Amino acid sequence: MPLLLPLGALVAYWLALVSRGEEARRALLRTALAGGGFVLLTTEALSRFEALARTPLAVAWALAALAALARIRWAGLRDGLASIRFPLRSPTAWVALAAAAFALGGSFLSAVYGPPNMVDVMNYHMPRVVYWQINRTVDFYPTSYYQQLSLQPFMEYSMLQLYALAESNRFVQLAQWAVWLTAIVASSLVAKRLGAGGRGQALAAGLCATLPAGAVQASGAKPDIMAAAWLLLFVYFALSLDEDRPQRGDIPAAGLAAGLALLSKGTAYIFGAGLGVGLLLGLSPRGRLRFLRAAPAILAVALLANLPFYARNYRYNGQPLGDGSASGGGADDRFANDRLGLDVTLSNILRNLPQQLTFRPAWNEAIYEAVVAAHERLGMDPNDPATSWSGLHYRPASVSTHEGEVSNVRHLLLLFLSVPWLVWRRKLDAAAGLAAGVLCGAVLFCALLKWQPWHARMHLPLFVAAVPVLALFLEAWRPRWPATLALVWLAWNLRAPVLHNSLRPLAGPRPVFETERFNDYFHDWPGMREPYRLAADLIIRSGCKQVGFDATNFQMEYPIAARLRRHDFSTQFRQMGVANASRRYTARIPFREPCAVVCLECGELPEKRERYARFGAPRRIDNLLVFVKDAGG
Repeated sequence: MPLLLPLGALVAYWLALVSRGEEARRALLRTALAGGGFVLLTTEALSRFEALARTPLAVAWALAALAALARIRWAGLRDGLASIRFPLRSPTAWVALAAAAFALGGSFLSAVYGPPNMVDVMNYHMPRVVYWQINRTVDFYPTSYYQQLSLQPFMEYSMLQLYALAESNRFVQLAQWAVWLTAIVASSLVAKRLGAGGRGQALAAGLCATLPAGAVQASGAKPDIMAAAWLLLFVYFALSLDEDRPQRGDIPAAGLAAGLALLSKGTAYIFGAGLGVGLLLGLSPRGRLRFLRAAPAILAVALLANLPFYARNYRYNGQPLGDGSASGGGADDRFANDRLGLDVTLSNILRNLPQQLTFRPAWNEAIYEAVVAAHERLGMDPNDPATSWSGLHYRPASVSTHEGEVSNVRHLLLLFLSVPWLVWRRKLDAAAGLAAGVLCGAVLFCALLKWQPWHARMHLPLFVAAVPVLALFLEAWRPRWPATLALVWLAWNLRAPVLHNSLRPLAGPRPVFETERFNDYFHDWPGMREPYRLAADLIIRSGCKQVGFDATNFQMEYPIAARLRRHDFSTQFRQMGVANASRRYTARIPFREPCAVVCLECGELPEKRERYARFGAPRRIDNLLVFVKDAGG
């Protein structure tokens, strides 16, 4: 099965590193980076020749696997594997292992059995994967939704390769699961770099595994978890510059990790800047000098990884990172604050913090009222459109297991407890520097970006970066048992996000094992399930294999596309009625005229009936118009 080729190549590469004396956990981080770099290289290279398809990808991964196998020193492999030890002498290590197994096992099942069904994912993340696979290139294509073109693409590169190799979306979310495993391992190694012993390293892994937002996002298709993992790898390899003998490959590794983070999520620029400041503060004078000397090389590698992405955006509208809005040129939906200032930053801190402090509804309402009152006393507006995205009003947070809203409240409370300890230590070392970097990233986030109700998931990279410091704090507790109890408290809190993930539940009345996969696309939009089913089935019965979507008024075409491709993966799609600048890419579409068109939210629009009159009279299904060309026409 072609899908197994990436796994085989990565396992072979890890074995090659271990056979050459690399410590097993560090070898896993290097393997993750090599895999990420290979995904980036093959995606961009094959795109140049419009060869981004199943067979070329399978050949590329097969060659990578053979090359990795050739590098294994079989004589040293036995010793390398025998040297792997799991320090399970303490109860803390057993709790950490159990928590990680529960979080990773549950999220793996949710990722495989549950479809990619968050609204954002169906609006732009998965559609771009499908269009890239059809077009055999990641070049821009005609679309009514600007974010399908402009947003950082690395997560979708990874998902695209799994999608093309499996010819199914069944396994695409395993890309996020794999980086979450990497982040858990990396957290233990960063803790080691900060001076943690074996117990502290186990605490770090357990603390990372028990982040509710991480456990939920590991089974989803949003890029925050990827940015979190790659940023943590950047921190790990950058901290190696403080060692007596840094390894030669650590500088390009830090650059590639930073580059993949920037290519995964725009917030990585903000969080990465904060972490960079923290590293400069926390490294020793020798390490700080090495970091400054290495910075140009790290930056060059990071920018090189992003260069093709920058070039496509620049060719489109002259802006390498896009224009910073959801719609492309929109004034009301820009993500950055309309102005900067201390009041803006303070307002966003006051509104972002409660998104992680979720308790009982009455308590959440009290926090909301306190934040509103604080704004009034300071002469600020909590609903200021200059600092609130798309005119959204500030509202109370809530306890949720939804991928877009789940919080890390218990970890945050422990982080609050760690602040006096950090001050009491009176050390400006790597741990204090990393803590300062997290704080700097959080303040920059609030200073630069408008408040959104869904920011809780975007905070995940900050929590992942803070975990090693928190582990160091818990390891210092005496006696030891309260720290173990704290980890149990965090692990117990995983039950809801892992078992009752609101989009991909494993338990409850409608677990993903027992529901039809198509139905699970509509957890947030249940009223759309039957109209979408009827529209897809009408096209299936017609035998049409080249379908157009008019998504000018509503962008969620993906569930229909997924149902059509589950019936026949060779079905192709294109967008119709595109009125923005992307229409100039029409030549890249593999077919001109579709044999069916689905117009979303067009039921009351006579102009759409007129536009597609050549297909004959449409079938109206709720607010969908489905045009199917007569076979004889």
